[in-house]
Amino acid sequence: MFAGIIGDVTDLPGMTPEDERCFRDLTGAMDTHLSTVSNRLNVVMKQLTIIAAVFLPLSFLTGLFGQNFSLLVNHVVDSAWAFWVLGIGLELLAVSVLLDLFRGRGWLGGPTT
Repeated sequence: MFAGIIGDVTDLPGMTPEDERCFRDLTGAMDTHLSTVSNRLNVVMKQLTIIAAVFLPLSFLTGLFGQNFSLLVNHVVDSAWAFWVLGIGLELLAVSVLLDLFRGRGWLGGPTT
């Protein structure tokens, strides 16, 4: 509607050049507001993507070792440290690699968060 009034496509009775200037200001303010909202949404979506990407390998490793841990560990070694190294250590390694990757790309911290 604003574009039609400003572009002289639609005539409004009683519209003065001063009123047209006011509509131009409103259109610019609306565009600025929508751009700001869109940028905030992008930051939130990036944060949610990082959270999902961190929990994806955790879910996979927990499901794999939760069902088959004794079978997998008994074939490799038969000791108590296997749970801590293969079960917990592999999950911590996956999370630390992903967080290091995200930090290297500048997705964690910085001015956008």
